[in-house]
Amino acid sequence: MVAVLDYLGIDGADDYGTSMGGRLAQQLAARHPHRVRAPGIGCTSPGGPHGIGRDSVVSRSLVQHEGGAARQGPF
Repeated sequence: MVAVLDYLGIDGADDYGTSMGGRLAQQLAARHPHRVRAPGIGCTSPGGPHGIGRDSVVSRSLVQHEGGAARQGPF
């Protein structure tokens, strides 16, 4: 991402990512804070040893083969 900004001659940019893109957005903001004007993330976690796994009930609801089970979730 930094190489793309450098190539385009952009000093700083807004940064947003969802899911895995959110992890990348966090890494960009953490490693190059002077390049990120407005960081934003959605539906993500930091992953690795700092990540928080989903509750087992949520994980089970996402793999249900019954119609509508994933939409209903545990709530």
